[in-house]
Amino acid sequence: MATTKKSIEDFLSVKRIAVIGMSRSKTEYSRMLMKEFSGAGYEIVPVNPAAKEIEGKMCFASVKDVTPVAERVIMLLPPDRAEQAMTECAEAGVKDVWMHSHLMKGVQNTKAIYQAEKNGINLITGFCPMMFIKNSMFKHRIHGGIMKLLGAYPK
Repeated sequence: MATTKKSIEDFLSVKRIAVIGMSRSKTEYSRMLMKEFSGAGYEIVPVNPAAKEIEGKMCFASVKDVTPVAERVIMLLPPDRAEQAMTECAEAGVKDVWMHSHLMKGVQNTKAIYQAEKNGINLITGFCPMMFIKNSMFKHRIHGGIMKLLGAYPK
């Protein structure tokens, strides 16, 4: 299941996105993602079992607890937690997941990918979500530009 420009556009067409793995630390990647998406008009729903609230938003312990159900999920988890989170996405009825790991590490949990396929979840992998936000920070647009030059940008 290859990630395409259309699958990314479809994912981003919904303005309410749950983020599994939202950090309590203001300096972590997930918080930068929250700021970028919020600035672009998205409602971000934080999911972290160790937090009650993040950035003034109610935080959910599991994607299964999110109400109303999240149509889209960005997953920012270590590989050893991704499979369980994908199973929870399926149980919650989530149909679109963007599984993101650090660019240099890539997606490392093939069992999570298998869970997505088995449960009919549309899955995006291999790209930083912030590259595709309109008017994102310059460094994210540069990242996307470099990928285009290298022929690695989704078609």
